[in-house]
Amino acid sequence: MDDADSLQYAHANNTCAIDKLAKKIVGQRKAMTERDAMAILLKHNHSTMYNDASSNSKIRAEYRVKIKAKKRRLNEAKSLGWGKLIEL
Repeated sequence: MDDADSLQYAHANNTCAIDKLAKKIVGQRKAMTERDAMAILLKHNHSTMYNDASSNSKIRAEYRVKIKAKKRRLNEAKSLGWGKLIEL
């Protein structure tokens, strides 16, 4: 085995070891990311849905505002002679 062959062998072994280490680190990072994402989701869920009645009333209020705006746009379009279900 000459110097060139031994250099290639060493490089191949180091690359293989580095690849294994990189895969291990990526796996750990992915597991930590999933755990962190779940913690953030649980924290958000607790802060937003802590009071279900309040959250539900806010959703209904937003829905009513959107429906009223849509009805207003439809009526304005209808008064201009546009076809049914065409909004401004």
